[in-house]
Amino acid sequence: MVNKSGKTIVIGLDGAAYAMLNFWIDRGDMPVLKEMIKAGISGNVASSDPPMTAPAWNDWSTGCNPGKHGIFDFMSITSTPGKYSMINAQSRQRKGIWEYFNESDKVVTFQNMPTTYPPVSVNGIMISGMLTPGNRHNFAKPKELFKEIEKKFGPYPLYYKSPMFILNLNEDLINSFIDETIQHLTYKFNVFNYLQDKVKPDFSFIHEFGNDQISHALWHIIEPEMGDYDKNLIERLRKKVSSYYRLFDNYLGIVKDRLKPEDTLIVMSDHGFGKWHKTIALNTWLLKNGFIVLKNKWITKVRYKLWKRGVTHAWFFRNIVKRLASCGLGANQRPIGEEFYRMQSRKDFLLTVRDIDWTRTKAFSTTGWGQIYINSKEKFKNGAIKTKQEYNQIYKQIWSALEKLEDPDSGPINGQIWNKESLYSGPFTENAADINFSALDKGYLATNLYGFITNESIGERWVFTGTHRQKGVIIATSPHFKSGKSGIEMTLKDYLPTLLYLSNLPIPVDIDGKIVKELFNDEFLDKNEPRFDGSSQLKKEGSKKVFSKEEQEKIEDTLKGLGYL
Repeated sequence: MVNKSGKTIVIGLDGAAYAMLNFWIDRGDMPVLKEMIKAGISGNVASSDPPMTAPAWNDWSTGCNPGKHGIFDFMSITSTPGKYSMINAQSRQRKGIWEYFNESDKVVTFQNMPTTYPPVSVNGIMISGMLTPGNRHNFAKPKELFKEIEKKFGPYPLYYKSPMFILNLNEDLINSFIDETIQHLTYKFNVFNYLQDKVKPDFSFIHEFGNDQISHALWHIIEPEMGDYDKNLIERLRKKVSSYYRLFDNYLGIVKDRLKPEDTLIVMSDHGFGKWHKTIALNTWLLKNGFIVLKNKWITKVRYKLWKRGVTHAWFFRNIVKRLASCGLGANQRPIGEEFYRMQSRKDFLLTVRDIDWTRTKAFSTTGWGQIYINSKEKFKNGAIKTKQEYNQIYKQIWSALEKLEDPDSGPINGQIWNKESLYSGPFTENAADINFSALDKGYLATNLYGFITNESIGERWVFTGTHRQKGVIIATSPHFKSGKSGIEMTLKDYLPTLLYLSNLPIPVDIDGKIVKELFNDEFLDKNEPRFDGSSQLKKEGSKKVFSKEEQEKIEDTLKGLGYL
């Protein structure tokens, strides 16, 4: 067995897709990444199902599917239909990769991985990321080292101030946002390099979120044919946005130049990206097809009549928020965005999930992308579906209707449909949606966004022009990997066993991922026999309440602004 002394660095470029990266590479903005692709290994990485940030990064960190680690979305369902709770690090039911390194006395640095709040103690440092409450200061351990970081570099930035859901409506706001991504990128990589010298880690991870946000809001700068965009504007935006990718590539070069001959560097993403063509509003579709039934109350009837006439959240967005943004309210747009979401949270007169009669509703969509739950008595309070026979009947009706789903402008959508047993396995599979639908590969995002945000089952996208895709990227260089090898195919779950194997650590026997031997050169494979031992089971000492009601609402608003809820 080779005693591998080199360190491993993983840069998680959230949402990175070859379509976006190759665009900047071809322009000459990312020469370091181009050389890594040419000289190292590259390929595709299948994301979680659906390809959402929360389950994806937990697939990566545990080597398990959501049926085992328990995280299917940013929210967890409750026994009350239409109600859910925000996930956090305690929601994860399997060991994270940092815990295997801890057990082996390896030093690690983890910066900003989503869903790691509250952070755990590691031999090194853990700084949590997405879903950390904005008002908290306890998002890093150990506190002493984090205080040292902030004393040297200033306050640690977690979130962008720019209002994402109206970002691309105003050029000034886009410019401010790109400046913000550059500030975050600079801060995080300066800290990253400082920690390399300070704690000398065996394994390092850093999460960079800017690419995901740029891809959501500005996908049309690489596919301007998606809409009626001014050519001069597109070119100005390309020039501005390229500064982010050039800077990322510059920091990638700094990290690469600091490597020792025995070290490994991996650039990867949790999912891919592509254009957002249209939206499938699942709860609207379920309502129109009779699977959702509304309350027989006068106020609900009034809201429903207004909704049918077009008085919806989407109408308010198009006619109020969008016009305000287009008028040039750049620097002050964040309060407008927050007020828009507060308005939706108040739900004064618009049709929402609170108007659903759960005692008569057969199926519904909560949060997430493409997930439909059958409202069974077995799972939900006051569930309308009381027998297995009824369940099977509704299940078949929904499946059949989804198979026939058509875009009124272009015909059959021909999306993919799965039951939960075909996607997941493990003790938490029962918590998954009964039916999962996706047409992301065709540019359709199936979601629900506030329940009944629109009265069109299939209609326009919101402001964003890009959305997630199933395949992310891996680009890596290592003395233990093959050279100039492209076309690698793997899954996020394969990272855990592959990285443990690379680090000469035992691999738990009860995970789903596999060692990707196609990455490794023959010398490493011949001299290193993988060891399988132990379990990925996480010993729980009891969950504590993490978020206050106000913090959960604030995080929900942030997720809504990102288009996830």
